[in-house]
Amino acid sequence: MVLAAVLVAWPLAAAAQLIPGTGGGAQEAAEQKDWSAPDINALPQDWWTRFGFDEAERQRERLDAFIEGVRERAEGMDGLDLERANAAIANLVSLVELLEVTGQGPVDESFEPVPTQERYTIEDLFRIRRLVRGLERQETRVNLEIEQNRRQLQLLQDRRDRLRRQYGAQEPESPAHILTGIERVSARVEFALSRARAENLEQRLGDIGERRKVLEEQQDYALEHLT
Repeated sequence: MVLAAVLVAWPLAAAAQLIPGTGGGAQEAAEQKDWSAPDINALPQDWWTRFGFDEAERQRERLDAFIEGVRERAEGMDGLDLERANAAIANLVSLVELLEVTGQGPVDESFEPVPTQERYTIEDLFRIRRLVRGLERQETRVNLEIEQNRRQLQLLQDRRDRLRRQYGAQEPESPAHILTGIERVSARVEFALSRARAENLEQRLGDIGERRKVLEEQQDYALEHLT
């Protein structure tokens, strides 16, 4: 899984196939050339989907271009507003970097190998049982993380709704409006990050479950072939 699986992507390849003699690369180049970063002071309705692209590298390029535009907007601030804007931008950059890493998928799960044998001793059986119990505990922990992440998603959605209303009620071009805009983008990136984490956790849970089933089968076999 890559970052492109997290963000909503435009169907560029499909569009290219509808135009005879037009390659997907040319279509993508045209889309990239025509693209412009949303204005933090006037975020359109579809601002988030504008970052969608089939390649994670170009998605990151677009997010970086947007953040640079936000920095330019912040340069017109001073005092406490400037400090708050710089802190909010730094937080946004960190979230984007974390989203890129998380979107690459979970770290491969490593499990202790248990050699298959024709006959097993009672010590072998106890070892397999310990491994099964350990995997059961891991499954419990991951399920708790999934539930916590589910609650976090709801909290983030509530925050996004609140920020959207706040953004719409503020005076355009005002420092408060720009700061709220940065918070909106950060909340949306964090929402995408939480969804990516959910996918990684589900994949990890599946890997652990598959390993546990293999060990349970080996445990049943060991019971029938004790020496």
